[in-house]
Amino acid sequence: MRTRTIWRILIAQVSKPSMLNLKTPDDFRRHASELDKYENERESRQAAIDAYNAESRRLEDLFKRDALDDVGLFGHPKAEKAFNMAWDRGHSAGYSEVYSELQDLAELLVD
Repeated sequence: MRTRTIWRILIAQVSKPSMLNLKTPDDFRRHASELDKYENERESRQAAIDAYNAESRRLEDLFKRDALDDVGLFGHPKAEKAFNMAWDRGHSAGYSEVYSELQDLAELLVD
């Protein structure tokens, strides 16, 4: 799914159709049709959110593996702990700060 399509779906507001003022059979049929449309839009939005989250996790895992490898901690027994500490200290400022924190911690662990 293209990025623009995903973002358009993610920010779209999906509201459930109201049951107010349903008086005639045609009103109820129209409402049923609107409910079907709502369910389809909701499912599409959830699928887009799931795809976005899966891609975000994949990219974060790739960053983690590359960062650990770059600082010489890939395969180190304390690599996970060091990365988690770097993440806790730096993720609010971005990936570059996480990497910088990881470099500082790696200096203590790598011989």
